[in-house]
Amino acid sequence: MLNARRWFIIVLLMLFILPQQVLAHASLIQSVPEAESQMDVSPERIVLTFNQQLEPNSQIKVVDYRKNEVTNQKAVLSGDNRELSLELPGMQNGTYTVTYRVTSKDGHPVTGSYVFTVGEPDLAQLAAQRAALSGSGKLSWQMGWMDYAGYLVRMIYYISMLCVTGWVFWRLFYRKPSESVIQIDRGWSLTLQRVYLLALILLIAVEMPPAIGEWTSDNLVSFLGTTTAISWMVSLGLSLLGFVILNRSRLVDVLWLVLLLAAKSFNGHANGLVDGKNAVLIDLIHLLAAAVWVGGLLYLAAHWRKNREHALKFLPQFSFLALDSMILLVLSGVFILLLFLPNPKYLLYTQWGTTLLIKAGLVLVVMVAGVILRRFIKKKKFSSLMTAVKIEIGLMVLIVSIVGVLTALNPLPPNKPLNWHEMGEELHMSAKIAPNIPGSRNTFTVQVWVPKEEEEPEKVQMILKHINEEGIEPIQIPLQPSSANKEQGWFPGYTQYVYDNEGSSLAFPGEWTVEVRVTLANGESKEYERSMKVY
Repeated sequence: MLNARRWFIIVLLMLFILPQQVLAHASLIQSVPEAESQMDVSPERIVLTFNQQLEPNSQIKVVDYRKNEVTNQKAVLSGDNRELSLELPGMQNGTYTVTYRVTSKDGHPVTGSYVFTVGEPDLAQLAAQRAALSGSGKLSWQMGWMDYAGYLVRMIYYISMLCVTGWVFWRLFYRKPSESVIQIDRGWSLTLQRVYLLALILLIAVEMPPAIGEWTSDNLVSFLGTTTAISWMVSLGLSLLGFVILNRSRLVDVLWLVLLLAAKSFNGHANGLVDGKNAVLIDLIHLLAAAVWVGGLLYLAAHWRKNREHALKFLPQFSFLALDSMILLVLSGVFILLLFLPNPKYLLYTQWGTTLLIKAGLVLVVMVAGVILRRFIKKKKFSSLMTAVKIEIGLMVLIVSIVGVLTALNPLPPNKPLNWHEMGEELHMSAKIAPNIPGSRNTFTVQVWVPKEEEEPEKVQMILKHINEEGIEPIQIPLQPSSANKEQGWFPGYTQYVYDNEGSSLAFPGEWTVEVRVTLANGESKEYERSMKVY
């Protein structure tokens, strides 16, 4: 019995004395693709390998530049429960964020995110997008007369384009018009075509010099291959061709007006978006709806004085389609807005947004006027009817003029590099992110100054956290020492340590929290936090 007790005590003591294996949380030991890797083609799957077994509820999510999930597939665990994989569809060139949330066998959740790229989205796709969305115009009372002239030309251009296409649209509804109607239609059609051609030439004269830059043969040849130049050449050709082919065949007329509006859709903000094809199609629908409304008002006003009987027959058709076109204008406008801006809050940060909000308010007024117009038609109050039409024509001119202004402004606020400095008694810290453009390659730098007698910090970390975005885990920047220690004259008695990294970790636009953690040589930890917005 005594021997048994002795052996029990010895075994118990051995359990405390011998080194014990500590159950640590699972940690990521390998990822395919690797963090910050750049791949020529889309990977077939994401594979994350951990040092411990995982629970079945572990998951991976992959999102693109617009934070849309690229697949609805679920992540699958390997036979030994250490490897988590997710099958991927073929993905376009772009920046992608892998975010994972796993549970280790000890029950602790482990999360993380990293970024990889496919192709060359940072310099090609994203630069093209921002360039197409950008505009050199800026509204100011200090503008020069050429700036004012440029805005006036754009206003006239848009009004003339919508008037001529809208006029052609409404002429399609009358198969056997009277001779007086034919004469009015031909006269107005010819005048509108001439005004549009002149406005288009003036627009090209205003916008072409800044687009080419220095007038050299190389720059000119290079410019002629751009979408803008092609759009202008097609528009000019269609405008000249219209003098010959219009008013002869309804099919030809339909094709002409659609091609003319399509040529404009390919030359604007929509064509530069990542989702350019859908944006151009929606923009075409938006322009067509606007042409129906603008052309209808013009058609009604033109025939009211000289052929009131024809105008009264036209009223019911116009009233029906005009309200529908306004609804389509609003819906397509909202879709375009969502494609332009990752967050509707951006409307509050730019002149483009302020101008668009003014336009939206006027459109609501027009929709109310349209309802009143329908009531006048039902009650046959024609004197009041034309007063309402005149008011709506005035609103139309104002709205289309605003559109001309919008095309010269930038929907996106400008991004500025982050330059952040914190002073302290024990250390000073500076953090920089440049150029601070989402989806592109940025340089992340942290500078730390510690007293000369102190050793180099044990660890310096920069962590990006996306605010108000569920399911996107924080992204840790893999900072590396970048230069030798050196004493700074403007911080006497301190030694500077620099850590940096270049990559696409700032994966998408939005509001971010930048967190810097500095662990000193004595084990003391300092944490700094700052929010920023990137567009």
